[in-house]
Amino acid sequence: MRRAVKKAKVWGVGDKSNVKVKNATRIEVDGIKFRSKLEHKAYVRLKEEGFNFEYEPESYEIIERFEWNGEKVRPITIKPDFVDYNLKIIMEIKGFANDSWPLRLKLFKRHLYLTKSKFSIYIVKNLKELELFILELKKLKNEK
Repeated sequence: MRRAVKKAKVWGVGDKSNVKVKNATRIEVDGIKFRSKLEHKAYVRLKEEGFNFEYEPESYEIIERFEWNGEKVRPITIKPDFVDYNLKIIMEIKGFANDSWPLRLKLFKRHLYLTKSKFSIYIVKNLKELELFILELKKLKNEK
C-alpha cells in the first residue's frame, strides 16, 4: 500500500502573495498611459480642480546598485504616481498593494529624510480617499 507523501512548501514556489495585481485596467488618455482606472480618475479630478500634478515624472533610486561576491545586484527604485513640485506633495495610488509595498514605502521615506526633502507623501486607495485628498489639497493651496 502506498502512503501519500506531503510535498514541502518552498517559499516563492507556488506562493502568490507577492505577485503584481493583474486586474488593473490600463487606460490611455491625453497620450498618457495610466496603469489603472483609479490613476486615470485621479488625473481627471486633479486636472478638474486645477492642480499641477505630473504623472510619473521621475524615478527615485532608494537603494543604489552594488556588487556582492561577484554578483551584480540591481538597484531598488520607486516611481511615484503623481508629484506636485510647487506644493511639495507626492501622491501614490495603491488600490491593492503587494507584500513588498510597505518596505518600499519605508525605504522611500528614508530616502526623502536623508536627502532633506520637504515632500509629503499621500497614499490613495479608493475614490473616497481621492476626494478627501482633494479637499486636503484645497486647504493647503488656500494656506499658501
